[in-house]
Amino acid sequence: MSDDIKQNNKDGTQCKLFVVGWTDYDNDYFPDCQLTDEVCNAVAAEVRAKRYLFGGDSHQEYSACCPVLNNGCCARFSWRGWGTVIAMAYNLRGRNGQYDHMSGYMDEMINPSEISRPVAHVDFSQIKENGKTYQLQIASAQYDNHWIKKFEARADTDELKQIVVGDHLDLKVDGEFGTTFIGRYKVTAIFRGASFEQVIADIDEQYYVDAEYFGYSDDLMQDELIEQLYKDYPRELTDKCGVVLFRIAEYRE
Repeated sequence: MSDDIKQNNKDGTQCKLFVVGWTDYDNDYFPDCQLTDEVCNAVAAEVRAKRYLFGGDSHQEYSACCPVLNNGCCARFSWRGWGTVIAMAYNLRGRNGQYDHMSGYMDEMINPSEISRPVAHVDFSQIKENGKTYQLQIASAQYDNHWIKKFEARADTDELKQIVVGDHLDLKVDGEFGTTFIGRYKVTAIFRGASFEQVIADIDEQYYVDAEYFGYSDDLMQDELIEQLYKDYPRELTDKCGVVLFRIAEYRE
């Protein structure tokens, strides 16, 4: 890998990009990489070095075929985009001299005896985490399913407007025996809008929206989920400052 393969860390400093592991395409702990030339070069270099060879369908659907880079992001390609990465890795070109993306478009384009995939592993020690940590109190009703919590939705106060992807949330809840620390979560995506109805509608096609993923009882239907959110964060407040929905994943060292 050449020394000119660089990308900014989350704190703005420059780093040399390289792959630190492989995970599933739909592992939402890792935010998306912007698929710059530098990212593509770094992934192609790792593929070439480890002699991996598999198609875009494996990249999206097979276990541990999605690369994680040292900036803490995941490089998610289309089938065609992954085919181009394979072509870059092995300098496979068409008659026009351009990279032949069809050579790695699908597994069926590859000799089955030559297919080689990575195993699931990410070296977290090589990922530079620079996000800030925010202390947030959640409503007691969100404690029911806190262990499978994937979303944190609330009124978008001035403090919350400072939170960016890569920051961490320390979630706590007050109970009968005092304050309970639920856990530290990494913010992987942020959605903002004028109302809970709007942001939930905005993400409904992208994510499976279920009350239990907000920490509430799984008995709640979507309209009941929205009603419960307004019980915890009254309309008087959300009408004033809007709402924010954080997509979160349990933090890992």
